[in-house]
Amino acid sequence: MIAVNVLTDRTVARGNLRPLLWITRHSRRTAAVLGWLSARLPTPKPIAAAGVRKMLLVEPERVSRELRDHLRDASRDRDQLRVLLNISEHIGSFAGVEHNRVPVPVCVIWGADNGVLPACDGAQFCSELHPDREVVVPQTGHLAMLERPDEIARAIDSFLVEQNLLDVTSGGA
Repeated sequence: MIAVNVLTDRTVARGNLRPLLWITRHSRRTAAVLGWLSARLPTPKPIAAAGVRKMLLVEPERVSRELRDHLRDASRDRDQLRVLLNISEHIGSFAGVEHNRVPVPVCVIWGADNGVLPACDGAQFCSELHPDREVVVPQTGHLAMLERPDEIARAIDSFLVEQNLLDVTSGGA
């Protein structure tokens, strides 16, 4: 299993989505109003673009303009905030994932500068999960696979070779 930036109750608790967690825990009415508003008013383009640049990416220039525009437009979707509020409301169901040993080889990859799910919380998660391999990719945010696709692919390939799941001599699995 390859997991990139694992979402759990603890990994999200100190990240950029922390205010949504607070709102859903302390004021269901406020969360409902925010969900209602977001379903009717899309996030303004400049705010959505800043969110992509500041919250999801560390080096936005490493991602094509077209992809950044797509991410901006996706974050303007009227269901986006409702989905995030729903995740925040039910984040407790993600609790304790790291205590359940998975019966397959596990590699966890984290963006070192991930503001959504901070790498320091990822390290704590890994200290309890005990994955077979943990990779922290420097100068990378929440969308590590977009910012550093070559590094992510190398980490995955290396893990698969190490687990005898990829045969590099024949070029295939």
